[in-house]
Amino acid sequence: MGPRWLFASSPPCSVKPILATHCSCSCIRRSHHRRGSANWLNSPVASTLANIDRPPANKPKLSYVGSNVSDKASWQSSTDSKVTAPSLTKLDKAFEAEGCQFVWGMNDLTVSDLNALFQKVGFPLRDPNRLQLALDHSHSVLWIRSMKQSRWARQGQLLGFARATSDGALSATIWDVAVNPAWQRSGLGRGLVERLTARLVNEDITIVSLYAEPNVVGLYNRLGFVANPDGIKGMAFQKTSKPGKALVEQAAATAAVAA
Repeated sequence: MGPRWLFASSPPCSVKPILATHCSCSCIRRSHHRRGSANWLNSPVASTLANIDRPPANKPKLSYVGSNVSDKASWQSSTDSKVTAPSLTKLDKAFEAEGCQFVWGMNDLTVSDLNALFQKVGFPLRDPNRLQLALDHSHSVLWIRSMKQSRWARQGQLLGFARATSDGALSATIWDVAVNPAWQRSGLGRGLVERLTARLVNEDITIVSLYAEPNVVGLYNRLGFVANPDGIKGMAFQKTSKPGKALVEQAAATAAVAA
């Protein structure tokens, strides 16, 4: 889950990208055939697969209370509480002038592009079929694409992403906020969270939450999110299992493409 406008609202823990700079595709294939060896256990593929689908451990759960609220004690934890949608720090036209366009929905966005972005920011590799299923069942999907060719991106390239799940009435959770490292610290992460939160609040969804990396809690506080009252913490159930052969091969294939 997620910064580096890595944000942390992404599901599980951050890991290093699947392909180490010193490791070749053939090296990864060899370690796939020697699972019991030290080479396999220490390989980038094994390291990544070991962290797939972990619950958001040690990530405080934050809830949106309005951009003008700085004291969590003033927040009424009730579904009847009304919060105001965040105002946009930077309008779409300003981002477009810099070559960045916010896009709602999955139009022109592929799972492979999304997994490539996740890998760049250190998120765990996702099984493509399950990731597609998660996207299909998301309440809102927002991403950013490059509008022009530049030294930092190709035209149409995925620059940032965020999504939300929701029951459509009472509560929603923001996940997978990620921004290409070359575009971090340019306001894209803030822009994603502001727009996604505003849409949810304007749909009268009264509880909007996310899980944050400890080092970016202050950033989310400035966006109107606070830690839940009374120190309440979320819990997650995780099914423990070893990664299957198909997922191992997918990890190796992704590493080969990255090479």
